[in-house]
This record gives sequence, C-alpha cells and structure tokens, in this order.
Amino acid sequence: MSDTVSIRRKEATYYDNLRTILRKHFPTLSRDAMIIQTNNLDICKKEYVDIPGELWGDIGPRIRSIKIVTRSVTRPPPETYLGQSDDFYGADEDSALPPKQCYIIATVGANSVFVPRGRVTDYEDLVVSLVRYFPDLVQDHVVVQTSEGSNIPPGMWPDISQDIGNIKVISRRSRKMTIFVELLTGETESVTLSRSALVSDLADLIYSYNKYFVYQGEWLKFDRKLSDYNIREGSTVQQVEHSSKPWDWD
Repeated sequence: MSDTVSIRRKEATYYDNLRTILRKHFPTLSRDAMIIQTNNLDICKKEYVDIPGELWGDIGPRIRSIKIVTRSVTRPPPETYLGQSDDFYGADEDSALPPKQCYIIATVGANSVFVPRGRVTDYEDLVVSLVRYFPDLVQDHVVVQTSEGSNIPPGMWPDISQDIGNIKVISRRSRKMTIFVELLTGETESVTLSRSALVSDLADLIYSYNKYFVYQGEWLKFDRKLSDYNIREGSTVQQVEHSSKPWDWD
C-alpha cells in the first residue's frame, strides 16, 4: 500500500524544494535516485512520465498530483550537471501553450520522459538530450521510432517532429545497422545490413542497377565499405542517376 501526502504548491515552486519536502515526508527515499512522475496531462495517456528537474517550473503548475519512484542512475540527473545551460536547453517553454504543443514523450524501455519540443528541433539535439537522461543509451546506437515502431530517418525529424506526440527510443548494438535511402522516386526506404557491408551490397539490396549513391555530398564507390564514409546507424544516403556522376569519378 502506498502513502499519500498533500503539499502546498508554494512550497514546491522549485524542483530542489520539492525533493527536500518529499524527503521530510519519506526519509527513506534516496534524493539522488528520486524520480518525479505524473500522468495528469492528456499527452500522458494515463501512463506515468518522468518530469526532468529543469522542466518542473513549467509542468508543475499544470498538474494536480505526482508519483515518486526510485530508479538507480549511473550519472547525476540532468539539472545537476547541466546547470543553467540555456545554450543547450534554450528558452523556457511557453506555459500558455497546451502541453501537446510543448512536449514530446520519449519512451525508453519501461520508462518515459517529457522532452521539450523547442529544444530538440534537430535530431542530434534530441539524441544528446535522451542519452543524458538515459545514460544506458549509446549515442551512436540510438534509433528513434514512432509510437507504432517505425524508424524515423534523422533527416526527416525536423519536418515531422511537430506532428509527433510520442516516440520510442531503442539502442541497437548488433553487428548490423539500419540506414535510410532517399530513392529517386522521392520515397525513403530503410535497409538493414552489416556494419562492414560494401556500397555494392547496398545497391544489391535495393536493386540499384545503373544508379549511384551520395552521402553528405560525396559519391560512394561500390568497392568501398559504407563505414569508409562514416555511414552508421540511422544515416541517410541519396540515390542519384548515373548521368549525374562526376566526369573524374571512378
């Protein structure tokens, strides 16, 4: 059976104050492992979601109840080592906006956390933010998916992120990787292949006869490995016509 206490809002204006008060009520709680959650917002879909300390000032006034859990962490929570790093986190969210316009909910395994939309408009910022909050993730192995489990190409994130309310995050450490190919038709196809695969292996998988590939402006030679071009999990390459090939490219 769980215990419940009432806390005055003015006593919990700041995240550190809230944790101090909770420790007074529940002295056995570990301050460093204390995680504050809520399911009060519509975007939570009745599931409990972690509230990072740096977001408490905006989310706290929006909710009526919280749940406290303890979870072992291998690094300090973000607010303790990022401090007031506005250059990373950006400006505070506009509290006048509804929550679904302010936050994305990211789920890693059995745990979920609020992620502010305005601070993760770039895919790399999203991944860095998630790795800092979930230190078991490996940055180079992170794959972001829709709530239905479809991989989201990094290049598409800025265009579709505003329409996404929930994401799943997985970390792939296998010898294979999934990359994305922007086809001449305008469609994007995901391909899974060995991390040591050749460019020719990629061409075989998508039947790219008499077609070539470009990654970050560089043409890919069929006898070279994808890794030679620093292509890794989640990278996006473009398919191009043979006629576009540079005259001095062999």
